[in-house]
Parts: sequence; C-alpha cells; structure tokens
Amino acid sequence: TAHALDHAALAVGYGEEKGVPYWIVKNSWSAMWGEEGYIKIAMKDDNCGVA
Repeated sequence: TAHALDHAALAVGYGEEKGVPYWIVKNSWSAMWGEEGYIKIAMKDDNCGVA
C-alpha cells in the first residue's frame, strides 16, 4: 500500500573525526550500502533534512 514502510534508519552512536562531531546511523538497505550498512552524518549540518 501507499502507507507501507519500506525504509528505516536508526541512530546507533556518535563520534568525532577531525574535530567534527557526527552521528552513526544504521540504514535498512543492507551491509552493501555505505560503510557496511552504516553512515556518519555530521551533527551540526542540515544533511538530508534529518540532522
């Protein structure tokens, strides 16, 4: 249906790289996506309308 969910993302941690804080996010698209299913999203930027 048009209302069925087919994608999910979950914030599972955080870190800092080169002085930039980021969220670690697990994506539901499989380990073939991103860094084995995870992505780092900068905390203080408006990335993809989610951070």
